[in-house]
Amino acid sequence: MKRKHLLAAELFRYSLENYRDHLGIGNIRFESLMPRAVEILERAESEQWTDDRIAKELDDEKDSGADWREGFRRAKKIIDAADPAEAFRLGVRFSIEDALEKGIANSDDIDVLVTQICYRTSDLSVLLELQGESLSTYSDALREDKTHVVEGFLGAEGSLSAEGSLNAEGSLNAEGSLNAEGSLNAEGSLSAEGSLNAEGSLKA
Repeated sequence: MKRKHLLAAELFRYSLENYRDHLGIGNIRFESLMPRAVEILERAESEQWTDDRIAKELDDEKDSGADWREGFRRAKKIIDAADPAEAFRLGVRFSIEDALEKGIANSDDIDVLVTQICYRTSDLSVLLELQGESLSTYSDALREDKTHVVEGFLGAEGSLSAEGSLNAEGSLNAEGSLNAEGSLNAEGSLSAEGSLNAEGSLKA
């Protein structure tokens, strides 16, 4: 897969493996149309196009140019990250932020997020394969505590605070804290190993 395919997969909410499966079989959408959208958005960024021009060039009357621009910038941050571990971390961060913004109210919401975690893990495996590397290469990077604190809690706004966490039902309580590994303890249930995609919607 080339960079334009990776960006297209992230932008259009496909897992990398799914996107790769559609290459080399004459599928115009995956081989030409979606990469062309990436090229248009790259040009829009470099030439500072207006939102209206972006929407016009993409022939999209439904979504605004601002939405395309935001989605592309997030896709770039993930795909152009320093290494697969950082790409994974960024995808996780963006997606958990989106999930918290939408709300995690019940067990079904948690199940949806768990599924997306699995997709993100799959994406990481593809990035590692493309670079000819193993997961163990990034063991230290994946366990790095970038908060620079040993303990913290997910507050009501989804930010680190001294109060509240997500309980097993996905609602906020004052019990579970983030441990040193970055995952929630037995009282809470979000892990730090995956996410929704850059748009916060489901990958396929």
